[in-house]
Amino acid sequence: MAKVTPRQRQATEIRDKVLKKIKEDPTHETISEGRVVVWNQPPFYAVLGTPFDRWRAEYPTPRNYDEAVLINKFPTRPPYSIELWYEDRKVFFFEWVGEELGTIVSFRRGGWEQKLLSLT
Repeated sequence: MAKVTPRQRQATEIRDKVLKKIKEDPTHETISEGRVVVWNQPPFYAVLGTPFDRWRAEYPTPRNYDEAVLINKFPTRPPYSIELWYEDRKVFFFEWVGEELGTIVSFRRGGWEQKLLSLT
């Protein structure tokens, strides 16, 4: 089993907190011709990606060699994701499958982390 780093542990804690907030106060918005679940509590804004979102379709047919290599390296996206903005800046993007640890796509560390985790 792979060792969990402090960064991965913090990212999982953030994911779990955002999921809790989404469940408490879900809102639906239209993004790219599809409805998604969001959580909007300024200065935070989060979008939950699920396998049921129309805009999360499989990768399109590659247009060139570089895209083909990328698609072969990452053939499908994990079915779940959270994108989180703080004060209109994207600070967190996390993808996962089921109960697994997940993948940190982007994670900008900062004071926002404690502000989020301290929300009740």
